[in-house]
Amino acid sequence: RSGVGAVIDASAVPVDPRAAGLERARGADALSLALDGGEDYQLLLAVGAEEVGEIGELARVWGVEVTVVGEFVSGEPVAWLRDAGGERPLAPGGHDHFRSGPA
Repeated sequence: RSGVGAVIDASAVPVDPRAAGLERARGADALSLALDGGEDYQLLLAVGAEEVGEIGELARVWGVEVTVVGEFVSGEPVAWLRDAGGERPLAPGGHDHFRSGPA
């Protein structure tokens, strides 16, 4: 309804270095863990570009980190993932507690 989509910059998504190391050790992808891991320790906010500065100031007051991970773009309401290989649709995902082994 909004007439916008989103582009997520894979390199900007915060991933704990220890979690990334564990994922690499088991042959998995840390970005997938951050996007679909099922343990949400970060909040995702949809903020217009003109408000990012205000959010940053508020975050400093409360002592929390804010990371810009993407941008809104005109067009279909689709989320895209941008990485070294270009842009591709970001497939909906989530954690499956009953699946065994690496994703």
